[in-house]
Amino acid sequence: MNDTIVMDKNFVKIFYEAENSTIVAKWMGYLKKDMVKEGMDEIIKYAEENGIKRHLSNQLELKILSSEVQQYLVEEVFPAVSKAGISKIAVLVSDDVFAHVTVDKVNNEMTVGDLTIQTFSSSGACAKWLS
Repeated sequence: MNDTIVMDKNFVKIFYEAENSTIVAKWMGYLKKDMVKEGMDEIIKYAEENGIKRHLSNQLELKILSSEVQQYLVEEVFPAVSKAGISKIAVLVSDDVFAHVTVDKVNNEMTVGDLTIQTFSSSGACAKWLS
C-alpha cells in the first residue's frame, strides 16, 4: 500500500490512499471546532492541490459532535469541500449511538453543490460506494 501521510495528530490521522485515489481521515475522541477546522483545512488543501474527488471520514473512534461543530460542518466545511472538488464523502460511523445520531443529523441537513455524503457501517461498503 502506498499511503501518503497528510496530518498525524492525537485527534485525527489524515492520509492519501493512492490505490483508491481517496483522502482518508480517521477522527478520534471528542472534537472541538478548532480541531475539525485544522483537519478539514488540510483535507481541502490536499484535495485542491492534487485533484482528489473522494474522501473517507472514518468516525469509528469519534465521540459526540457538539452542535457548534455540526453547524460549522454544514455551513462552512461542506461548501468548501465541494468547492475544492471533492464530490463524494463516505462516512464510516461509530458504534456509539450518540455519535451516530449527530453524524446522521449533519448529513441529513447537508446539501451542497455536487457533494454527496453517505453513511456506512463497514469499511467495505465505504470503499465500494467511493469507487
